[in-house]
Amino acid sequence: MSELGEATQWVERADMELNEVQADLADSQHQLKEQKASRWKSDDDLLKMMKENEAIKIELPSKCIVDYKQSIRFGWGLRQMGQVSYEYGYRVALAHFQAWHPNIEVDIDPFIKKSEDSSVPMETLPWFHPFNPTCITSSFRKDTVFLEAKELLDPALLDFHLRHFGRADERSGDPH
Repeated sequence: MSELGEATQWVERADMELNEVQADLADSQHQLKEQKASRWKSDDDLLKMMKENEAIKIELPSKCIVDYKQSIRFGWGLRQMGQVSYEYGYRVALAHFQAWHPNIEVDIDPFIKKSEDSSVPMETLPWFHPFNPTCITSSFRKDTVFLEAKELLDPALLDFHLRHFGRADERSGDPH
């Protein structure tokens, strides 16, 4: 019987070890499932981040452009370009104006104050600014000729000019 008792004890120990191994196996399988789920979640997060990264890559240049256009440096650059465009456009427009209206005297430099300007109230003078190449004024500032670039002028100011001064071609009867 002693052999039978030893065999029973051995079977019981083997059952206990088997139960421990099965418990460890179940724990390992549970950890493996958790690791797989964590990996899948990480993969999903990585894909989402890659999509967000691509979206940012698409948005960033346009945002940078908008930010740059709102900067002071951009504004000054536009003013400098406007001054160059104005100077060239003024010369071209002046040549065209003198060709169409040879009898009207036009200032070469429209910014020189004239004695006849001092008698005219400031609010009735036609608006003229070096960064706005849309109008030319005669030496007596009575005739204002609007060029083709009317859209560069503020619509409210254009309306004001047309109401108060009319168009040059309407005043002179010139169809151009």
